[in-house]
Amino acid sequence: MLPDVQAYTIGRIQCPATDIKVIDEDGKEVPAGTPGEVVYKGPFLFAGYYNDSELTKKSIDVEGYFHTCGQVVLHRLGNIEMVGRMKDLIRRGGEPISVTEVEELTGRHENIAEVAAVAMPDKRMIERELRLLIILHEESKKEMCVEGTAAQECHE
Repeated sequence: MLPDVQAYTIGRIQCPATDIKVIDEDGKEVPAGTPGEVVYKGPFLFAGYYNDSELTKKSIDVEGYFHTCGQVVLHRLGNIEMVGRMKDLIRRGGEPISVTEVEELTGRHENIAEVAAVAMPDKRMIERELRLLIILHEESKKEMCVEGTAAQECHE
């Protein structure tokens, strides 16, 4: 395998019992090298969301494939490259919130190396809230540990 392929992909599916495919908006499989939504099924796939059959039906299709909403390119050698999300809007009570905009604005802070925004589902509000996963630059982590301002225990 080429080193650059390893550098920009997230690897390959290693479980032989896993069936993975990349599909377009109509649910048709796309050829290798074409962006689309990654869906999969296999022995490790969960049976559904606890006490939420509606969300389960939206996420797992009639053929048993889990729809990840992750946009990928499946390369001909089987490596998967993440290229985005199928859903970049979070709906809170009908109000659209741009995930990309939240990530970009948050990522401008000098102490933040990486950020990812995730919505939490809610029956009444559609999506309850936005959670941020933030990775700080190493220097910032050390400063926060010294100042005692880190939210979690500091690790070297």
